Amino acid sequence: MKWLKRSCVALVFGALITFLGFNALLWGMPYKASPFRHAVAFIGAVLLYPGDVFGGEKGLAVNCVVWTVAAFAFLAWRSRKQQDPRTA
Repeated sequence: MKWLKRSCVALVFGALITFLGFNALLWGMPYKASPFRHAVAFIGAVLLYPGDVFGGEKGLAVNCVVWTVAAFAFLAWRSRKQQDPRTA
């Protein structure tokens, strides 16, 4: 049951990061935008980069999967670290 919960959290995290990256990219793209908005667009592009590299035309879906796998790996690592008595 705990792995189901972790996988759901990871899926929500992956979708949220993809959504935030896409919105940040769109928000900072206007030509006469301030340097701050261009910096936000750059951060959005960095967040969407894995989907662009691995996905091709299906970039947003692949980006969501990549961030979901990364979040799930982090949650599994953190769970294992908490269960290891040598780290205490």
